[in-house]
Amino acid sequence: MRTRYLIFLIFIYFSCNAQYGAIKGIVFDRTNTPISFIEILAINELQTEIVNSGLYGDFKIAPLAVGKNRIITKCMGYKYLDTTVIVLPDSFTTLNLVVDNVKFGLSVLNGANKVSAKEMIKCGQPAIYFYDSINSVLIKEDQIFEFIYHIRYGNTWIPHIIDTINKPGFIRCGYGMTDTKYREYNEVVFKYLDEKYGDAWRRKVNPSAIGL
Repeated sequence: MRTRYLIFLIFIYFSCNAQYGAIKGIVFDRTNTPISFIEILAINELQTEIVNSGLYGDFKIAPLAVGKNRIITKCMGYKYLDTTVIVLPDSFTTLNLVVDNVKFGLSVLNGANKVSAKEMIKCGQPAIYFYDSINSVLIKEDQIFEFIYHIRYGNTWIPHIIDTINKPGFIRCGYGMTDTKYREYNEVVFKYLDEKYGDAWRRKVNPSAIGL
């Protein structure tokens, strides 16, 4: 208990004495077209911040701790961009981002199966499916997981259910496919994550995933 309290005090000390700055910029695709409403994560030793770009691709994240910040973008139809930026004290650091479009193969039109899982991994847009009967509310930890491991919970071309009365946030579920197909898809994605990240992702993934 004493050790935990000491760690907490050290964290508070560094938090209070940290210097802060900010970043701003615009997100473009390869045709120099601004991308609206793309999700952007900024993470450092003290913070984790998530924002969306504006109508003209503009974004601002403030305040951010001075020093190295990891920046990751996420948007269906675009590859993840994972980079770092050095934030300077008491000023805005300009960071314009350029992301690549994703070219989907025809196999993804056939829904969830082993082939489409491999295709989505190849193009950098793999997802993890959940049971229809399980409402998986995306809390901030789930969103961070999607950024860090370049993965998506659910399927963005499948409708989202939004329950703003009983549970805050987005509830994403799959529809119209058999349990076997979802399980086969997830098994391919799980193997891919194991090969790329070891077992670290398993300690942080939402436990409602099919076949986990």
